[in-house]
Amino acid sequence: MSGFILCKINVRIEQNMNKIKSLIYLHCIDNGKILYYTDYSKSKEEACAIKKCG
Repeated sequence: MSGFILCKINVRIEQNMNKIKSLIYLHCIDNGKILYYTDYSKSKEEACAIKKCG
């Protein structure tokens, strides 16, 4: 099985900041969002916002 794990981590305190999401296909990164699919048929697209550190 192939896939990715997506989660937000606070690197200063090394702690997971939200739920871990299993994703099957990473579609793209567009306008500050990661677009991905959570099923093999690519019918359920979801997005996660990217926040800049600093």
